[in-house]
Amino acid sequence: MDRETLRRIVLEKLKKNTEGKVPIDSSDMKKTHVEIDAISQVDEKNTTGSGGDMVRDVMFVMPTSGQNFYNSDDKDGMTSSEPNYNDKSMTNMTTPGISTQHPVVKISSRTKEIEEDDGEEGVEVRDDRIIIRGKSKTRLEIHYKLIGTVEDGTRLVDLKVPRLPQFELVAKKPNDTLRLNVVIDFATTKDGKTVYFIRDKREIVERLYKFRNNRNISKAMINDALDVWVSRIEPGKLIEWVDVREVVKRYPEWEEINRDPLAFFLSRAGEVVGNEKLKVAVLLAVVSSQLKKLFGIYRVHLVLSGFSGAGKSSTIKSVLKLFFNEEDRVSDYVVLDFTRLTKEALGRLQVDTMDGKVFFIEQLDNVEGVNYLREAMSEGKIKTLTTVKDADGNLVSKTIVIPGQPAFIATNVTANIDHQILNRSVQLYLSPAEDEAIKEKIISTILLRRPVDDEDLKRIKLVTYVWLKTRPSDPVLREEVAEEVKKVLKKFINFKNIYRATEITRNFIRATASLFGHEEVQMSDVDFVMRYFKKDIILTTLELSERDLQLLKWLRDHGYIEPEGDQAVRDVPTAEVAQFLKLSTVETKKVLDGLYDKGLVWKAYDGKKF
Repeated sequence: MDRETLRRIVLEKLKKNTEGKVPIDSSDMKKTHVEIDAISQVDEKNTTGSGGDMVRDVMFVMPTSGQNFYNSDDKDGMTSSEPNYNDKSMTNMTTPGISTQHPVVKISSRTKEIEEDDGEEGVEVRDDRIIIRGKSKTRLEIHYKLIGTVEDGTRLVDLKVPRLPQFELVAKKPNDTLRLNVVIDFATTKDGKTVYFIRDKREIVERLYKFRNNRNISKAMINDALDVWVSRIEPGKLIEWVDVREVVKRYPEWEEINRDPLAFFLSRAGEVVGNEKLKVAVLLAVVSSQLKKLFGIYRVHLVLSGFSGAGKSSTIKSVLKLFFNEEDRVSDYVVLDFTRLTKEALGRLQVDTMDGKVFFIEQLDNVEGVNYLREAMSEGKIKTLTTVKDADGNLVSKTIVIPGQPAFIATNVTANIDHQILNRSVQLYLSPAEDEAIKEKIISTILLRRPVDDEDLKRIKLVTYVWLKTRPSDPVLREEVAEEVKKVLKKFINFKNIYRATEITRNFIRATASLFGHEEVQMSDVDFVMRYFKKDIILTTLELSERDLQLLKWLRDHGYIEPEGDQAVRDVPTAEVAQFLKLSTVETKKVLDGLYDKGLVWKAYDGKKF
């Protein structure tokens, strides 16, 4: 007697007992199935499906995508692999625990419940297996068991991350076994409900379908069976939320970043050779984004100028890539980067606060919403009074407030930068590499770049996130240290720019102290800032950039500013200056106009133009 015949006879007897009002305990039912399996395994070699191939137990592990991947309208039941959160069957999904009985759950009109092995199609979920029965008595058994958890570092909520349950699914047939590891993930719908789904479900269904290789067990049936299984195992009770600080302690990078944070970041920004000062400035801007609010400007804002192709954006990205970006789909991301900014965009930004964020804009020339940007950099909020339609269709005034102050980083080729943006920033200049040894190293580094390991980068981003969130957020500037800073600033600060220059210096110092984990600012923090940025702070007070300084030196060295002896000051054609700056004559004229406005150069009239 084969296994299925024996099972049918026993179940028919149990059914008769039920009709005779004799209660059947769930443990008896489970015991009956076990006994049937034990007896049938005596002659296991003769247990075959209708297609002649023997099917063994199969186990699954849930993937990260939504349910309803397949429907009867598509070929083989295949549809999109993305979750359909508007589907009522998803939003109303229940998540009961793993049943101690052998439940039969109706999942769709095309896949029937199984109450007994009557040869019809259906799905049955037991404590350790999923049974799918197709036409002509074909069947697929998938055994499953919980094998552990997987940490999802992208879901950061109050410094906690979820550990998602991982299952093994096993399917067997003569001389072959399929083992799959699946992770059960979750998502929240627009109405606030939590739905659970299998990651990479399409791939898992496809592999099971090919393994069974019988058209009587369709992809749609396998898909539905997995949906039933997910609804029965109560994933919500299997998901654990753990402190991410405990998670990263297991990573070697955590010890490294705390031992020497500067070396940690510089060593991982090696795709771009050199430019250490700029990399340090970008890192300090990121750290400053986490500092507590002060009156005025309390972030480090940077504008990097240089000719096209000098490596401005690449240098900035080499550091920013180590932090969570909006594209990582982490709720508490750090970096928000743009390549273009329209006039009203910042005023409609969908964030709770701009504090804790770093705005990176490639090419400041592409920014239309300069007014919003100025507000965001200094006012601690963007506040817009606009008009909207009320429920009756009438226009009414509405105030939109986006609180907070982001750290702002931008690149720029031209000299045409809004004066108030420059006044709120430190302008750094990236000059082209002239050293032949550095040129050779740059070429070799670019030619020998290797693909990025996504898993390593995810782990590093989790480490840098926890490190950043656990930095001192309000380093105290003690009186004796403040006195030393005043001595330095008084040597070069003028009254015209005393407020901004002092704020910029203080913000650099606070960020440096936080970088090195100092609850109180040390003189070593002040020395660090002066070693890297003293010249830039001085130039900022004079509203000049390093490029302006290089140009003035070039003009002096070539006799255009300080003539020798009784010689008159010579005029220099704009085209000659453009050749030195490696800019177009139009852009060079903008640079010279800026110096003219500051009274540092004079325009000569050639009879046609100045």
